Amino acid sequence: MKTQLTPQERKAAKAAKERQHQLDKAFKFLSKQTTLMRERYYNAAISFGTRQIENAITDMEQQIAEHGMTDNRKHWLKLRMDRRNYITTSSCGWLKDAEEVFDSRLIKMSTRLEEFGFLNSRLYMKVANVNSEDSREFSFEIDITKYEHGKTEPTKVGTAHARLIWVECTEKTSHWRFICTKRK
Repeated sequence: MKTQLTPQERKAAKAAKERQHQLDKAFKFLSKQTTLMRERYYNAAISFGTRQIENAITDMEQQIAEHGMTDNRKHWLKLRMDRRNYITTSSCGWLKDAEEVFDSRLIKMSTRLEEFGFLNSRLYMKVANVNSEDSREFSFEIDITKYEHGKTEPTKVGTAHARLIWVECTEKTSHWRFICTKRK
């Protein structure tokens, strides 16, 4: 049996659907603007994973050289050598994890745009002032405009400043730090 929604429930469901649509639209917009950064992050994730495997093999070889071969060390060395043989398979997992992390940051940035009041079916986003002079920082402004009935020129609603700053790490995968602020 299908239950009937009250007018308030229908209105709330429609608003939730519209909100999700606007968040998805912002996510796609930001994803398109950050394709090169995503590629760099994916490469860093694969490099880090490969480096971890190589470092583990080197460490085990040093332990064997210093303390001799034991059954336990022989077992662990074999496991790490086997893992080296499956770098491509491991890379798929690392890429999946990297994609989830990068997407979660774009979703967070989309949510920030919503908090600024910049996601609305009547508002349009346009990228301006792209700056990528330094390979460690990428920034751009998102101009939010609204077209009003009877006007030929759009009205500027506001600007968001998005920055991605590259963080070089040794203990974990190097990554982009995402910052999104509202400009006055």
